[in-house]
Amino acid sequence: MDEIIVVDGGSTDGTVEYARGAGLHVHSQTSRGYGEGLLEAIRLSSCDVIIEFNPDGNSIPDDIPRIIAKINEGYDLVIGSRYREGAKSDDDDWLTAAGNWMFTRIVNLLFGTQYTDSLVGFRAYRREQALRLDLDAPGLSWPCQTSTRFARAGLRVTEIFAHEPARIGGKRKMMPFRTGLQITKLILRDFLAFHPTQEPAKEDRVARAEAMRSSNHQQSRRTKAIHAPAALQGLRVRSADRRYQHRAPVSLADLHAQ
Repeated sequence: MDEIIVVDGGSTDGTVEYARGAGLHVHSQTSRGYGEGLLEAIRLSSCDVIIEFNPDGNSIPDDIPRIIAKINEGYDLVIGSRYREGAKSDDDDWLTAAGNWMFTRIVNLLFGTQYTDSLVGFRAYRREQALRLDLDAPGLSWPCQTSTRFARAGLRVTEIFAHEPARIGGKRKMMPFRTGLQITKLILRDFLAFHPTQEPAKEDRVARAEAMRSSNHQQSRRTKAIHAPAALQGLRVRSADRRYQHRAPVSLADLHAQ
């Protein structure tokens, strides 16, 4: 990993203290919500590839090299599917499994995809494309939106099998029926109203990224001056293990849910 971002959404279980004690810098998100936290991490990252990784034990670090290998094959979005052959979920119950089955098939029908798991959080994608697609789902419908918008934009999407162990602590924040309604509205809105913009020229992309980083840096300084929760401080970590080397800088967005 080139950069690790720990996003804190108001944790009280010692996670923040543990992360800082391990030498990691923590970003306290400024807007409430799963999607909002990830969007802040994406905007503040300086890397080319983002990996969403939940720290509750649902994601397996050993799967990261496989997901990056797919990105290096030229894919823009790679999903760590719990339902491809070779994987399973130890965290799903019958209701969440049925919901994922239903929503994934609706997404496949409307967006011409062949997903087996459109809702799982463990995934990797190109930061530049995520910013271009104006992702705006604030809550737990966020993973579904990356599934729909990357596909609608004609970008290359694929999956790898990725086992989901049972969580090691904490309680699930997802409320099935409320979250299901949010996902339904999001799918319909993206199908009916989302029209991706044309990809900007390379010079425009570089200029926009530099302007964003400069703005974020100035905002971070203002935030610290009034002793509000610190803006993101990235920790760069480079591995000597060749299995973890890759072509593009990678940011691991480690989101600790509210």
